[in-house]
Amino acid sequence: MSFPNKSTSRANQPLQEIHTNICGPIQPYSFDKNLYFLFFINYYSRKIWVYFLNEKSNVFNYFKKFKALFEKKSGYSIKSLRTDRG
Repeated sequence: MSFPNKSTSRANQPLQEIHTNICGPIQPYSFDKNLYFLFFINYYSRKIWVYFLNEKSNVFNYFKKFKALFEKKSGYSIKSLRTDRG
């Protein structure tokens, strides 16, 4: 079944609902020897941003960079951040 042309989620503006998760450690590691990757999904647009990390402790720093960059770029603020508590 193909993906729908329009989002069917409850988000009706950019950055209203963001889902994030961290995956790893991955084997084999990336070309830059990173063992983890972090992703953010905007439920409004279904756009995905992926960041590679060498340590899990860097997640909050990447979140702060993501938040600052995309809130400034879009003019919207993050309303809801969904995680699996990992």
